[in-house]
Amino acid sequence: VPVIRLYDTVVEPFNRVYRKHMHTAFEISVCGGGSGVYRVNDKVYSITPGDLFFFASNVPHCITQINEGEIMTLTTVQFEPRFLWAYGEYNFDLKYLNLFNCSDMPFEHKFSSDSDVAHCVSEYIFEMKREYLAHDIEYEYMIRSALSRLMIFFIRKFGKNVPEFSVNKQSIANLNGAMNYIDQNFASD
Repeated sequence: VPVIRLYDTVVEPFNRVYRKHMHTAFEISVCGGGSGVYRVNDKVYSITPGDLFFFASNVPHCITQINEGEIMTLTTVQFEPRFLWAYGEYNFDLKYLNLFNCSDMPFEHKFSSDSDVAHCVSEYIFEMKREYLAHDIEYEYMIRSALSRLMIFFIRKFGKNVPEFSVNKQSIANLNGAMNYIDQNFASD
């Protein structure tokens, strides 16, 4: 089953050494409160309320500090790319994923709270969260719709700096078949 996770995190103050944390899912987080430090590979970013952080697949990242006397809250969406293309009735252009897969992304991992990117993307994330919490009829489609609009926003903002690529739709169908087989049979020999 294609995966999307929407969750809130509340974390007490701490200091810790950098430990590599990464995953295949894309991750976008919005800081709701608190301040501290995020480390992404060799880059160090300050965290303040309203800041937005984006991590493509397999990008090591770790919060190494939450300032004393503050509680940090984060709202996060993590999604596998196939969440967007795995549904046959939902036509998704794969060029959107190239923006997040290129080894030299045309943007930093952090967007400050005062940026238009942080503001717009946060609205999409909160829309997905509202749909998820309400579990109203067809909420899954509403979440995919908001996520697709979020991707379109990134393409409009940064897409001119991304190299073109093409993917055979049959290759995607084969990949989906392999992923579904793994999902259904991972516990057996």
